[in-house]
Amino acid sequence: RELWITDGTAAGTLMVDDIDPGDADSHPTELTDLSGTLFFVADDGVNGEELWKSDGSAAGTVMVKNIDATAGDGSSPKGLVTTNGRLYFSANDGVHGRETWESDGTVAGTVLVADLAPGARSSSPEWLTDLEGMLYFAADDGVNGQELWKSDGTQAGTVLLADIDPSPNADSFPTRLVGYDGVLYFAAHDGVHGEELWKSYGTANGTALVEDVNAGAASSEPQEMVKMGNAVYFAARSQNYGTEVWDSLPEPSGLLGLVSGAALLAWLRKRRQQS
Repeated sequence: RELWITDGTAAGTLMVDDIDPGDADSHPTELTDLSGTLFFVADDGVNGEELWKSDGSAAGTVMVKNIDATAGDGSSPKGLVTTNGRLYFSANDGVHGRETWESDGTVAGTVLVADLAPGARSSSPEWLTDLEGMLYFAADDGVNGQELWKSDGTQAGTVLLADIDPSPNADSFPTRLVGYDGVLYFAAHDGVHGEELWKSYGTANGTALVEDVNAGAASSEPQEMVKMGNAVYFAARSQNYGTEVWDSLPEPSGLLGLVSGAALLAWLRKRRQQS
């Protein structure tokens, strides 16, 4: 398995580069465009899984940086996303554990953003998501549990957005982050309402439960969030309706409701496209 390129014709479908030469696989994943350059994760058989980039030619397909040069195991970058003209991802350099990194495509410009769980312990950033030039993600700093964070790409600007479940040694487990119309939507568990749909305007005070779909301590487990039209659609379970598709409209209405008919079919098509 190697990196290929196509213009939609048989003649124009070609292997870009045999990154791990011979019959071995480099397993390219996390393919992400940044200003016309393709970034991805691959294993050349020597350095392990590391960050690569390509301009579509063999000569222009190179490893960006050997982030974990300690044992050849690779830093295994994950969750590649672009924000403000830079690439963000999680990686393990063998020293700081798995933390958030950024890259401009150069060795010098590929750096650790912040060591949220100091030392070799990992904060394990997940669900990296861009919203209007700000990076949002879930991470565990070893103090607050896995909670919602945001970053402007600097160490000082990487902060805990909200401790949604403030109980000692508790995690709210933010997942399925989706940015839409200036609002971040995600699923989280505050220790009271179960896992439900939440939203954030980028501040602690602006982070709140949208609605307790499955009332009480039970969870509605929001999944398959999709931006479509003027709303965010998702699947959730309630005591009255079982698992159905819901939508949440942006402010000022903020209405939450069941979806049917044409909107449901559109959600199904969109979900297939993203899977």
